[in-house]
Amino acid sequence: MPHDRTHLIVLGLGGLTLDLATALAATGRLPNLARLLTENAAAIEAERPAVAPVNRASLLTAASPGRHGIFGFTAMEPGLYRPVPYGDDAICLPTLPQRLAAAGRTAVWIDSAVPEEAPADTAPPMAALARGIDASLAARQKALAQEAADDDWDLLFWNLPETTDIFRWHHAAVTRSEHPEHAAALDLLAAWDRALGAGLDRYAQVAGPKRLLAVADHGVAGLATEVDLNAWLSAEGLLATGLREDGSVRILPHQTAAFALDSGRICINTKEHFARGVFHEHVAEELAVRLRHALLELTFEDTPVMEAVLLAADFADGPLPLNAPDLICVGAPGMALSARYDRPHIFGRFAATGCASPHDLLVCDSEASRPARMRDVGAAIAQALALPEVPERP
Repeated sequence: MPHDRTHLIVLGLGGLTLDLATALAATGRLPNLARLLTENAAAIEAERPAVAPVNRASLLTAASPGRHGIFGFTAMEPGLYRPVPYGDDAICLPTLPQRLAAAGRTAVWIDSAVPEEAPADTAPPMAALARGIDASLAARQKALAQEAADDDWDLLFWNLPETTDIFRWHHAAVTRSEHPEHAAALDLLAAWDRALGAGLDRYAQVAGPKRLLAVADHGVAGLATEVDLNAWLSAEGLLATGLREDGSVRILPHQTAAFALDSGRICINTKEHFARGVFHEHVAEELAVRLRHALLELTFEDTPVMEAVLLAADFADGPLPLNAPDLICVGAPGMALSARYDRPHIFGRFAATGCASPHDLLVCDSEASRPARMRDVGAAIAQALALPEVPERP
């Protein structure tokens, strides 16, 4: 390899906003986060839906969800009407690792699959969460030491998503100094900060031309309430459910006009997309407009639930994949949009005290670029590595 190549290190961060990062750095407990913020810290917008799998795919492809085809944690199986995790081949475009390999470049990719968002009504105790995070951080630091021991690479991607669980389950403890578990929450973050320091130290050790990028996969906000879209659709008479023999809840397709999936997606039960669809697409377009209007009118304690409700035309920048939703709902700050099938009430607070947000995602770049969205961060990586453009998959 040429001796004058530029080494690019990309740090993946979990659910961290610029405002929260600045506040945490000011505590003095997270010196490496404070160190990272000196690398031209700024804020960007998340792709919608504002969850990790969607934004990770946009980073990997430098493209919008409408092009890469990942819209959440799960997709609806069109014959059985069951949500299933996206498969490894679900991304519709070539990814950065694939483009790097095609260009004869070398990458070290230290990552882990984003787990499916399992429904949970009880938060993990702080001590149990700490044990899991300590083990995860130790494994990541070991991988960093082993797989990036030398400089024989063009791109090093190192993911540190552990803050996602801390902010989701214990956001109140993190952000409120009077909270009884505030000190314990800062201890958890201090352990994460030490791991972050290992990544920054690795960057400092690289000789020659180099660049550091760090970006969060979504923002975070304090939770006001969960908003179950399937409960809302049921109340509107648009979703019918029944019980399986094992007691689990299932969709009754022939009686269902629309259903929701995680992260604020609503799919209309069309004949073109689902085995037992009840509408054709032209009828679905009319229903989508009516649903959008009704959702924008929805309130919780006199506060609008939705910041925006996007129709397909709002998030399509080309032909949409078959698994694309008909609407993408963006909750107002603090409104966590869920899609259970077993909750009788639209609103409720359960275990979490934080929720994902599309705003104020932390990005740091030693070259001081100013991306607007996650797809632009992916494009900056591709440009920094001088990767050629590749055709889209059919």
